[in-house]
Amino acid sequence: MGETKVTEPRLTRFRGKWVAYWRENGQPKREIMGRGHDRVEAEKAFLEWRDTTRSEPRDIGDIIEAYIAARWDHIAAPHVLKEDYAILAPFWAERPVEAVTEETCKEFHKWRGYHLSNGTVRKQLETLRAALRWADKKNIIDRAPHVWLPKKPPPRDRYLSRTEAELLLNSFPSPHTRLFTIVALNTSARPGAILDLEWPRVDLNRRRIDLRNPEKEVTKKRRTIVPMNDALFEALVEAEEQRTSNAVIEYAGKKIADIKKSFNTGVKRSGIPHCSPNTLRHTAAVWMAEAGVPMEEISQYMGHDDQKTTERIYARYSPEYLSKAAAALQFGGPNRTPRLSAQGD
Repeated sequence: MGETKVTEPRLTRFRGKWVAYWRENGQPKREIMGRGHDRVEAEKAFLEWRDTTRSEPRDIGDIIEAYIAARWDHIAAPHVLKEDYAILAPFWAERPVEAVTEETCKEFHKWRGYHLSNGTVRKQLETLRAALRWADKKNIIDRAPHVWLPKKPPPRDRYLSRTEAELLLNSFPSPHTRLFTIVALNTSARPGAILDLEWPRVDLNRRRIDLRNPEKEVTKKRRTIVPMNDALFEALVEAEEQRTSNAVIEYAGKKIADIKKSFNTGVKRSGIPHCSPNTLRHTAAVWMAEAGVPMEEISQYMGHDDQKTTERIYARYSPEYLSKAAAALQFGGPNRTPRLSAQGD
């Protein structure tokens, strides 16, 4: 008989349960991890099970899959990690941890294509770095190697005028995308926080929205409690009357995981220059700054940990920006200085 060929086992979902999946001589094999339903429990069971079935070192693909399983219930948009892994996997999945060097990270950048923005490649490498640091913390690997990152691109300055925002609202093919946009423009919340929002945290009596999810750990992307203005209150009252689930942003009775597809459809229909769901948060902040709202208040509204971050990005939009400095330098102009005489007068 020939040698049995066994592929590397990985943790995945099968018929609603978390299982270890591998192939032996081309035949699929599966084994339920733990009780099969809890991701964190399954991830721990998978690592223990794998330790008893092989002795060779774990590769990067194993680590990222375990990281995603462990983080799934603790972040607002876990599907984004899966999208990043789908891009990382062809290059990194079967390599050992020791293969992560500055040279291989730059090779990955080249492999992805230099036509992509540094921000896109940087985001994917940040997912790799986060997975390796998690594995280091969990003592799954001895040490997390340094992950080289492309230079961080400058922040985009795209924001909507109120005319553009109105065109966009009238161009969405579905009510849930319109409601998402109204919430975003009236709260300056991050897209993930809005998609994560459930009705128990919407207080229509006190006109307050609690963007914090008590079931998820607090990260540097802090969420806050914000008041409802009249426009937002009216939109939420209407949505609450028609809701069929606990999620504020829902479609067919289910929470929305990703708004990009329907949002991009609306952008194309509106005819305005390209923007993304994140553009709405930036737009809301610019509108507040243009209205003269103090930077401290904008910082609290947006959930920034440091007011300096708010000032660095949005202070220039304030009508008072550097106005005192300009006034102090005032010199010349009609009726302010003697007319300079021509040479020889």
